[in-house]
Amino acid sequence: MSKAKTIVQEWDALPLLVHPDHPKLYQKQFVLPREADAMHVALHAVLFERLGQEGAVLPHDHDCCEIICITKGAVEAYYQGGWHPHKAGDTLLIPAGEIHSVYNPWQEESEQVSIFLPADAPAGNRMFGTRILSGIPLPQPKEERTA
Repeated sequence: MSKAKTIVQEWDALPLLVHPDHPKLYQKQFVLPREADAMHVALHAVLFERLGQEGAVLPHDHDCCEIICITKGAVEAYYQGGWHPHKAGDTLLIPAGEIHSVYNPWQEESEQVSIFLPADAPAGNRMFGTRILSGIPLPQPKEERTA
């Protein structure tokens, strides 16, 4: 097991950045290479992204793979040479080199989490393992807590 320590990125402490190259795109950077290196994992970034009305991640490609999880609203996504409608709950797995874009034509903001993974990492993938441990009690329900 890794000796890395848990890193906490508190929502309120992460600035909501305006992306200079994409209209009405706002981002919070959950994980960047330095945090991934500290965790000993192959990962470029994990970003929270909000698109305002008529906001867009303009057509582009990467030298890495991107996983886009739509978490709020609806968008039009460009990939494989055309535009496709997607809604909250949909996940896009974009291979390296694929031209893609996300556009929000609606009045409601849309939100997504984008995960950027190296394309040159060994593909020895497997489902992760989990150990359930005993002896760590769960917190009391909030109604029963005493101050």
